Amino acid sequence: MKNKGFTLAELLGVIVLLALICLVAFPPILRDIKKSKSNIDEATFKIIRSATDVYVNRHLSSFEKVEDNVYCVQLQSLIDEGDLSMDLKDTNTNMKIDPSKYVKVVVKANKYNYSMAKQGEC
Repeated sequence: MKNKGFTLAELLGVIVLLALICLVAFPPILRDIKKSKSNIDEATFKIIRSATDVYVNRHLSSFEKVEDNVYCVQLQSLIDEGDLSMDLKDTNTNMKIDPSKYVKVVVKANKYNYSMAKQGEC
């Protein structure tokens, strides 16, 4: 009677091949996942910057273009005026962005420059 099945050598060969495929395939996949998270964070900041720009242009009297002036706009203000959605997430924490955070607006060369304010800056 003939045994049907795989020999130990055949099974080990398949396992080794699968391990090699994993070693070759996973690093690029993990790098792409990390890169996509970074791209999402950049896109999120572009959305916030654009919403802040709309808000600042709507309230120009409160944001004079005087060199080195610094203004702070709370994200909740952008949400309240409909310029920003509350559904934005931070990919590092996988949580919604806190609407009590601020966008720092600095006037340089007669232009507004936007950055997320660090804690205690505004």
